[in-house]
Parts: sequence; C-alpha cells; structure tokens
Amino acid sequence: MPFNINEFRSNMDDGLASPANFRVLFSGANHGGNDRMLAYLCNAAQLPSRAFSTNDYTTHGPLQKIPYQNVYDDVVISVYCKDTMTQKSFFDSWQAMVYNYSTFTFNYPDEYVSDVIIEQFDRTGEPTYSIKLFNAYPLMVSPLDLNWSSRDQFHSLQITLA
Repeated sequence: MPFNINEFRSNMDDGLASPANFRVLFSGANHGGNDRMLAYLCNAAQLPSRAFSTNDYTTHGPLQKIPYQNVYDDVVISVYCKDTMTQKSFFDSWQAMVYNYSTFTFNYPDEYVSDVIIEQFDRTGEPTYSIKLFNAYPLMVSPLDLNWSSRDQFHSLQITLA
C-alpha cells in the first residue's frame, strides 16, 4: 500500500507531544516546603527507560532469551539554582540524609527515600502521561562550574536519582 499523506495528516490531528511540557514533583521526604519551588525550577528531566534482564535458554533450535527481571535506569533531572543556592543546599542536605558524615555510616532507606512523579502535559496543560519513581534518592549531585566569563548564564544543577 503506497504512502498516503492525507491519512498521515488525519492521524496527527492531536499533535505531537512536546518535551517542554512537563513537571517533576517530589513527595514523601523532608523537603521543608520546597516541593513547589523545585517543580518550577526543574528545567530538564527524563522519562526512565525500562529493559529486561534475560537468561539464554535453548533445548532444540534457536537460542531464546527468557526475561526474569525489570531493569530501570537512573533518572537525571536538571534544576535551575536561584541566587540563594537553596536548590543546591536542598540536594546536599538530602544526600546527607543518606550518609551520616559524623558516624561514616549509611542510614536506613526509610530515612531518605522519596517518591518522585514526572508528568507529561499536552498543549492544553492536561496531564497525558505520568510515571512515579518509588523510593528515589539523589545518587549523585553534579558539580557546578564557576567561571568569570559566564556572567549571563545560570547555574543548572544536574541530579541523578536512583
């Protein structure tokens, strides 16, 4: 069957999803009321990938891959930092909830994990897709570069969530 441009157009009536229409919500951890502020300042995020761990299996014939476990990648988000650097302090404090620098021990997960919700919106602002990261925490808070020639730029803090 040949390609029909009119059929293609009729299937695009709803429009394509824009990666710019999203928000990231944090819940469950001690955020000190910063949830809303973080949602506004989050300028980039990822919808996580999912794969399967497999075992190779064969009896007769071709090799088969048999799935046995879901595998999720870590999620990277990016947050603008205000002049007060509250956002950097927030994620540093959250990491301090994971590891006690006084006793050099890791805390129990229920002391530091938080659910994170990533929502995708359509052109009208209605949510069309949502994913919840259960028991997330900041695995890595990336460094912020300081440079005198960057006067007209903003700090954008990258955080890797496990």
